[in-house]
Amino acid sequence: MDEEIKYKRSNANKNEKIFEVRKIQLTGGCTYLISLPKQWVKKIKLDAGDQVAIFESDIYEGSLVINPQYVETDRIKEITIKIIDDKGFDLSREILAKYLYGYDLINIESDQNISRDQREEIKKITQRLIGIEIVEESSKVIKVQCLISPIALPVEKTIDRIFLIVSQMLKDAVHAIITNDVELAKNVGDRDDEVDRLYFLCVRQLRSSIQDAIIAKYSKITPLECLDYRVIAKAIENAGDHIVEISRIYKNVIAANNIKLPDNVKTKLSKLSSMIFNLMNKAKKVMKSHSMELAHEVIEPDRGLIKEESENLKIIINSQKTENWTLPIDTILDLLIKISDIAGVDIADLVMG
Repeated sequence: MDEEIKYKRSNANKNEKIFEVRKIQLTGGCTYLISLPKQWVKKIKLDAGDQVAIFESDIYEGSLVINPQYVETDRIKEITIKIIDDKGFDLSREILAKYLYGYDLINIESDQNISRDQREEIKKITQRLIGIEIVEESSKVIKVQCLISPIALPVEKTIDRIFLIVSQMLKDAVHAIITNDVELAKNVGDRDDEVDRLYFLCVRQLRSSIQDAIIAKYSKITPLECLDYRVIAKAIENAGDHIVEISRIYKNVIAANNIKLPDNVKTKLSKLSSMIFNLMNKAKKVMKSHSMELAHEVIEPDRGLIKEESENLKIIINSQKTENWTLPIDTILDLLIKISDIAGVDIADLVMG
């Protein structure tokens, strides 16, 4: 055909992507037309009179996106999980995976009656996920639905919240050590559950933006930004895990054995944690502003000062190896350095890169 040149792979595989080059036609002297590939229309199950969204891509300059999911309401991604009697089947993991993938409605079905233990497992995993609720329940079917829109809460705000919680966890974990406050240390561990919930929500938001052009358009984030945000969110979540480990060492080793820390060690820990706290907050500003100058401050002078302070504490530890507090404090010091690297320097590196 003169009006179109086709470059199409064999139709043997229905999952093959369509690639065609077509000529623009002018009709009526003022209207430009281009026909849609018949194979694509059938694949998407469109018909004459259906509406599609056409908008300019924010990712690929000069490109238009044709999206068949035009209507914003009732756009529900649905999937079914079949409970099977298999040692490798993990119901909680299946639900989490579908949530992270962006499904709105998850039908959990069983050929047998869903057991009490399975119902408890479903309730526990839904409590770990933000926005998901059990909306229907019967003997063989449980439906859970995510009621929060991927564009209702911007990804930046989700990450901001994770940053805020984790940085405060750091301050409280070290303060608990200095003031010998076991209850505060326990509270630090409890807050890690909220960090996990927000991290899962962040992953869900990012995956939805990558998969759905409409969501990406309203979210105003590119695939490259999605990649960066995923790395940042994981870095902060890992920092939270390290802080929980610091609290655990304090509770199970220092407090449990009634170990008394020297005042100079407490002073060094306090100063070091304050420096790392400020580093994390500066890294958060780097993430939002993309300031090369600020990123350089985090990577060069700030990192150097933290290293210097940690080495000073290391000297004190090495000079008193026979004391019962040196081993736990040495381990806590290593964890603090890891936190400064992954939740500060690594995030700044993303901007420098």
